[in-house]
Amino acid sequence: MAEVEKNIAKSATVTSPRGTVAPAFVSGMLAGARHAGHDPVQLLAAVGIDPRCLAPNGPRVPLNDYAALYNHLTLILDDEAFGLFATPMRVGCFEFLCRAAITAPHLEEALARSIRFLRAVLPEMAIRIRRAGDSAILEIAERQPLAIDRVFPTSGCCVCCTAWPAGWSGAASPSMLSTSPTRARRMPMTTR
Repeated sequence: MAEVEKNIAKSATVTSPRGTVAPAFVSGMLAGARHAGHDPVQLLAAVGIDPRCLAPNGPRVPLNDYAALYNHLTLILDDEAFGLFATPMRVGCFEFLCRAAITAPHLEEALARSIRFLRAVLPEMAIRIRRAGDSAILEIAERQPLAIDRVFPTSGCCVCCTAWPAGWSGAASPSMLSTSPTRARRMPMTTR
């Protein structure tokens, strides 16, 4: 118990936004578990995150703690999409998504592989790329209204489809992502 209290105290003392995650992403990650009857405060305590982060204007969460919550939730739920969709994305899916994308010869192929994979494991999301010269527009739409936390699944798909493959190619960064209602984002494409 003392270790959990020490971790919560450490989490509560972070003041810089660098290397931290906004509380809304923590709430979004917990939405599916909450919907399934899990107590969010207990889930946070299990990894040493201050439950005050769930309050309006709560403290930001250190990135390492957020990663620990990710790992904890995926083990409890056996769902790397955190119970946010009707179809669970079983543990191991994300690894195979990354393995498929990282071996692509260029960004366009990495994105195409990511989209094909996500179409197979998350049929609730429609993802496509529209080319516009040397740029592309990534479109993410819900095939049907989601029952749980609308913003988090969209931003998660944006990260899966763009940040990691684009980061590997050096073409983009997570700051290029958009979670606006249009969910479209321009980014450079590399085809060689």
